[in-house]
Order: sequence, then C-alpha cells, then structure tokens
Amino acid sequence: CGCDSTVRVWDVRKKSGSAMSVDEEHGLDINVMSWNGMVNYLVATGADDGSFRIWDLRMLANKKPVALFRWHRQAVTSIEWSPHESSTIAVSGADDQVTLWDLALEADPEADAAEAGREDLRDIPPQLYFVHQGQKDVKELHWHPQLPGVLSSTAADSYHIFKPANHGDGPAQ
Repeated sequence: CGCDSTVRVWDVRKKSGSAMSVDEEHGLDINVMSWNGMVNYLVATGADDGSFRIWDLRMLANKKPVALFRWHRQAVTSIEWSPHESSTIAVSGADDQVTLWDLALEADPEADAAEAGREDLRDIPPQLYFVHQGQKDVKELHWHPQLPGVLSSTAADSYHIFKPANHGDGPAQ
C-alpha cells in the first residue's frame, strides 16, 4: 500500500512484478494495511479519506473490496486485525478515534424498525461496536497478543491500554 493508491501483494519467490494488485481503488494515499492472521486471504487497508476496506485476496481480480466502511472523518492512521477473533478489527484515525469493528455482524431489520426515527442511531454501522476517544493525535494501535480484547493505543499526549466492557468475556479485572 502506498501513496500511489494501489494495493499490491508480492510473491518474493518471483523475480519480477507483484503477484496481485488493485490500482487506485481508494483514490487517495493508502496509509496502512493489516493481514488477517486467522483468515489468511483477508487484508484490510486504510486511507487518507478516513475509509477502510476489506479485501479477499482470492477475488482480487475483480478489483472490488468485499467491504467498505466510511466512519473516520480524517485519515486512517493504524489498522489491525484481532489475533483472537477472525472477524474483529481495530482502526484509528487522525480524527482522534479508535474504533472496534465486528465484521460478522449484519443489520437487523427488527432492531432497525424498533429504532426508526432515532436520528442519533441512523448512521451507525451495525459492525461498529466501540469508539474510544480522549487522546490527541492517535498514531498507532495494537491488540495484546495474549489477552483477548485488550488493546493499546499511542498518541501525542498519552498511551492507553483498555478492554471494552462489551468485548468478549466482559471487562478486564
């Protein structure tokens, strides 16, 4: 990923050329990329426009992501798949937000009907389950490799370690 708006996967066994690529899908610089360690054909990318995309490398020839999310209002600064849950990903942005997403979730028509007319909920994607704020200039995030659901984020003003109460088996003790 890079400033040429492309996603390229290289096979180092080959002498030339990338094994797979998608050109100019984001349209802006692609800042970050994360390979899903549990589902080896899924890759996530984050861009300057605040969007992030999920790519299925088995279907890269069609040059379309399998999912596209536009939540962050500024550039995505870090993205990382959970090492414990194959459908969970964390994303941070220059908008000073750290967001957690469960891509296994889908819209629930019954819940949507019950919440009809609630302007405050209308634009929240069902996959978004946690937003962490309170840091300035968030640069990086990482999942703890041994403690499921525990995440750290670094910013210009602080370093946070947290586990959302609505993640996994409940709050950290």
